[in-house]
Amino acid sequence: MVRYMHIHKQRDAALDDLFAIMARNGVAHQAAMNVMSELYGGRQNWPFTEKDVKSMNAEQAREEKDVDLEKLFQFFRECKTSNEYFYFDVDFDPKTKVLRSIFWSHASQRDEYKDFGDVITFDTTHKTNRKNMPLGMFVGPNNNLKNVSFGQALLRDETTKSFKWLFESFKSCMGGHQPYVILTDEDAAMKEAIRTVFDKSQHRNCRWHITRAWEYKLDKLYIQHKDKNLKERLESLINYPVGPTQFEEEWNKLVHECEIADNPAINALWEKRKSWIATYFKGMYCDRMTSTQRSESQNRVLKDGYVNNTTTLQTFAKRVLDSLQHTDHMDAGLFCMHIIRAFTHLQVGPRGDTEQLRMLKLLPKLMRLGKAESKTDRAYAETVRHLDRITPRIELLQATEVDSSMHPTNSIGVESGELQAVDTIQNVDAVASTLDCSAAVVETNEN
Repeated sequence: MVRYMHIHKQRDAALDDLFAIMARNGVAHQAAMNVMSELYGGRQNWPFTEKDVKSMNAEQAREEKDVDLEKLFQFFRECKTSNEYFYFDVDFDPKTKVLRSIFWSHASQRDEYKDFGDVITFDTTHKTNRKNMPLGMFVGPNNNLKNVSFGQALLRDETTKSFKWLFESFKSCMGGHQPYVILTDEDAAMKEAIRTVFDKSQHRNCRWHITRAWEYKLDKLYIQHKDKNLKERLESLINYPVGPTQFEEEWNKLVHECEIADNPAINALWEKRKSWIATYFKGMYCDRMTSTQRSESQNRVLKDGYVNNTTTLQTFAKRVLDSLQHTDHMDAGLFCMHIIRAFTHLQVGPRGDTEQLRMLKLLPKLMRLGKAESKTDRAYAETVRHLDRITPRIELLQATEVDSSMHPTNSIGVESGELQAVDTIQNVDAVASTLDCSAAVVETNEN
């Protein structure tokens, strides 16, 4: 009972720091208490109480709230000092000087936009920060059809004025370059802002958002006209259209055949057809996208693993950077696999082979591009494509899967569980010396 007495409460600074770290990273209070229980061998051994921890977290939250903006801008200044191509823009109320909106884009995101910014999606989500500011993200696919984000913003609201400011900031950040196609939901304020700012872009609406509003009525129609295969025929018409003229003819033919011309769902889809059906976007590069799923997916990644509705603004900005670095880390692992695969081909290929000579030229180039952090540019992608052509059948085996009796002396050996290639050739030291990959260490054992 003495731990409830103020004079007997003992909590050193290191423990306070641990609680603060867990709170900033979204660890629930009960989960934090469970951690302390493990550390102390039971709650009865705590030199503090749960109320002490709650009071401390509340006090730290108040302190962070008072200096949140100051720390946010300090973090942005540090990013700018670290890389001059970091960009951020802030919208303040001219009278009250209250923060309204903020947009920022890291140097890597701006570089991604140069390569993959032809088609983008934009969507907003909520409950990502303590100030309840909607989060908007510009997202697109890279050359591997993976999500890449080009910039993010926290907005005061979702009005036309706020969207105009954001889109102007985004366009200025990207040197005035507008995307060819931008996909969004049917938000009227967003539509007006896009029409004004992205005047050279084609605005396309999300198919899922349009059809979801009429999902119930469409399901009833499908059941009523099951004998005429209405669902299959309508979806086939939408998914695999021909030209606009023939599409409209086939649509009207199907509608009259099933006698559903007066159905509100069919009429609504028809009236909006030019904003979402693929036939009206023929000739435009849309990268196979018909919805804002990429933006929503990116938003979900942040909300699930990095931020929540208690996250401060400065912590939010840091978590966005953490997510980008996580993606780069995963891509770096893939980059190392390309290197290992190419190096393996050098080991197992026959001497004097034409493909091996090409590999000797391509591998140093791939290494230079990787070290120069150019893994997103077209030169890197083109080099990897050539390597994949040369080494389509090379497989990396686990050491436990290799029969050592087949090659008792000529093997590139590593410890059990590491990647291993079978057989070697001479004179590959020049290439091996350029291999600087932390994912695996390959040693050559010569006879």
